[in-house]
Amino acid sequence: MHAALNSVLTFLALVVACLSTDPAWPSLSSQLLLAVPISISIPGQPKPARRLLLINRSDSLDGVARRACLQFAKSRVEACASGIISELRPRLEHAILQRTKPPHRAVQLSVSQSDGTSKTLSVALREGDNLESLAYTCLAAHELPVSQHQDLAKALRAELEPPPPPPKGLLAAAPLTLEPKEAELRSKLLQLSSSSTNQIGLAEAHNALAELYYGLSKQQPIGQDAEPTLLEAAHEGFQSAQQLLPQHPIYNNNLGVALCEKKRFADALPMFEKAGRLLPTFASSFSNAGETWMNVAREYGASITEVPYAAHKVVGCYQRALELNFSNAILLINLGEALESLHKYDQATAVYQLGVHQGIWRRATQRPYPSLDRTLFAAPLYPCDHFDFCKLLEQSVAVIQAEWRALLASSAGHNALSANPVESIVSSGSWTEFNINKKGRRNATSCEHMPRTCDLVEQATQATSLLNDPNNPNGPRPISGEIEFLVMSPGTHLKRHCGTSNQRLTLHLAIDAPADGNSKLRVADQYYSWKTGKAVIFDDSFEHEAWNNSTSTRTVLYMSFWHPQLWSQLVPNTLGPV
Repeated sequence: MHAALNSVLTFLALVVACLSTDPAWPSLSSQLLLAVPISISIPGQPKPARRLLLINRSDSLDGVARRACLQFAKSRVEACASGIISELRPRLEHAILQRTKPPHRAVQLSVSQSDGTSKTLSVALREGDNLESLAYTCLAAHELPVSQHQDLAKALRAELEPPPPPPKGLLAAAPLTLEPKEAELRSKLLQLSSSSTNQIGLAEAHNALAELYYGLSKQQPIGQDAEPTLLEAAHEGFQSAQQLLPQHPIYNNNLGVALCEKKRFADALPMFEKAGRLLPTFASSFSNAGETWMNVAREYGASITEVPYAAHKVVGCYQRALELNFSNAILLINLGEALESLHKYDQATAVYQLGVHQGIWRRATQRPYPSLDRTLFAAPLYPCDHFDFCKLLEQSVAVIQAEWRALLASSAGHNALSANPVESIVSSGSWTEFNINKKGRRNATSCEHMPRTCDLVEQATQATSLLNDPNNPNGPRPISGEIEFLVMSPGTHLKRHCGTSNQRLTLHLAIDAPADGNSKLRVADQYYSWKTGKAVIFDDSFEHEAWNNSTSTRTVLYMSFWHPQLWSQLVPNTLGPV
């Protein structure tokens, strides 16, 4: 595993915490990730050489170490580089995790330059920052004298506020309505809290009540976040249990889960790693660590492809979980995505096939998550003429084209397009959207510009109705999809991926498609080239990817609609416009 971590570390999504008020930065500052002082032993010299290593986003850890060693220790490059890598790895990992934390505070500091003038730096401080390293990085990023390091580090240290007081424990949580089980557990906790002799029993009571709150917090309608008061109570309970018995693997793991719910991924990882060390057969801790590393990458607003260090971590954690015979859909999906980001496509395919053998999916190329309805017929592509609303849209394409082009030509059109919320699947180019209907609800603002188009798509009630699912305790629910225009610029590639549910199908009506046929869609093993005025229907729960290798833009009207086998369960949508 450690050998794998020496490979390319292309931290495209990372930003230096130190920002200048001077807009004319040197190019170095936009690429620098970390500045680290190290010592290099030189053969024949009594003292090691001190060197400030500058690690840019696109650098490999191995390459940085070798360049430094070639300058000072040519006769022993391998041993020298190995030592530097061992020293740098934890610092790089710390730098990555720190950037997932919200800034603790921002400070303005003045630093002297070599010409005698001063420069003002705006520095974002985060809880847990290594101030020595942060000072070096800020100075190097702005080509300021390294001799200012101690003064800058001292100024940063003086700016830090005292840490917040520790939590008061579960019994100090906000009052909640007492259910019988809750009342029983709280009563037990109060009795045990009066005595400090039974640490094990007290920790068990904290953990049991926290598990109850955590379970209740997740019982929310589909699409809604966990209930925050319950989640906070669960976090405090898990933390109290872990503080009472810090060597208990389950309590460390549970605290990590609660921290992840609060998006404190950098704090959660040590909990999962400690749980795995305490109990090497604790498969869930390794699985949780893998998922947390996935979230660390996503916190940068990027796919894991752009944070290969995290990808290696994900692979290592999930492979360990698999070795312990632990597996589920999200583990296999994340492991496959991490392997793909490292260009290990054959291994990723083998992981997806493992899901078929374990009964998680029916096909390695159809991997919807979190919703898989095994009763539904499945095919990658469907003919448009099987659906009346699809034929209607094809017949009305001139109307839709006219409104779309008029929008783009208007003053409102300059700001009409927004980044697609799942842009993490964009490996190159640009993919933008203009929404007119969300989860079956008309977007009133957008439809002011495109009224005839909005009226046309709403005739497809299979896209706007609610599903009266008897298995859903929260009543009829809207489709997990939208109706919108999707614009793919020349040179764009969308990576292979699967949708979230096989209960819906997807329609693409080509509004403007490149005439050369170089804008293509792959669904499973079938390919389709968009043609202006023509529609295609596909099941996006199958693995699919798309390219626009043309020199012109591709625009489609995108619509999600319920699978035909569910149409008998549809009811009118009474939720009103967005």
